[in-house]
Amino acid sequence: MTWRNQKERSNRVAIRLARHLTLLVPRQVARWLLYPVTLYFVLTATQARRASRQFLATVLPRPPGAMDVFRHFLAFATVVLDRAYLVRGRLDAFEIAIEGAPAVEALRTSGRGGFLIGAHVGSFEVSRALG
Repeated sequence: MTWRNQKERSNRVAIRLARHLTLLVPRQVARWLLYPVTLYFVLTATQARRASRQFLATVLPRPPGAMDVFRHFLAFATVVLDRAYLVRGRLDAFEIAIEGAPAVEALRTSGRGGFLIGAHVGSFEVSRALG
């Protein structure tokens, strides 16, 4: 069974509470709240825990331990939380740096041609929020 076929494990009240937290509390506070939530899911989500351990066994140079699985779940939870802040336009919660914009603008206004080679490193939500 893939993750797409699994039912949502949360409920409307919890999802609404999480959504409101992104308006009420700073991101740093909300990130601390992820620890007990992550622990709950690590302890109760058997299939996800097993899948995490299998994945980590392929990318770590050693057998994954319980803390590796916890950190894996926490990374996922942090991405979800960050997306919630970004979708709400809470860019103030992040330190975002755009590099190279003056050089691109100078080339654009010079009337000469040029090549712009880029790569996406980071979150599409950040790109969308800045756009």
